[in-house]
Amino acid sequence: MKMASELAGPDHVCRYTIIDIRNFDEEKLLIVAGLRKLGDSIRTEVRHMPILDDIMDHDVLGPAIRQGLEQGRKEGKEEGKQEGKLEEGLAIMRKQMTKRFGRLPGWAEERLAAMSVAELEDLSLAVLDAKTVAELFDR
Repeated sequence: MKMASELAGPDHVCRYTIIDIRNFDEEKLLIVAGLRKLGDSIRTEVRHMPILDDIMDHDVLGPAIRQGLEQGRKEGKEEGKQEGKLEEGLAIMRKQMTKRFGRLPGWAEERLAAMSVAELEDLSLAVLDAKTVAELFDR
């Protein structure tokens, strides 16, 4: 083990200080810095130190996050299109059925609301031939 007098050079001070303070929080770091008469220097450095903690600047994580965001946008856009088709299909079918059969019974509204886009497309053709609401859903 080296004596304190052997560790007086700047290389040794930095190396041992880094090892000693690596897991310190800010308060403990300032205490150690104060003991070494470096408190003002540390405060000045912290104030002028650029904050580069943006994860998007990371070489590996940044591109991966951007790719994930883009994929999420695409999936969200596709889901939005499907929801829009479904809402539009429901609105059109309600109009067609109401025009053809009058006010729709509650059970018909429930069945209609539970349909997929493909089922609504099939129903849009069947409504042309059906004589009643019940017949339309019993096909």
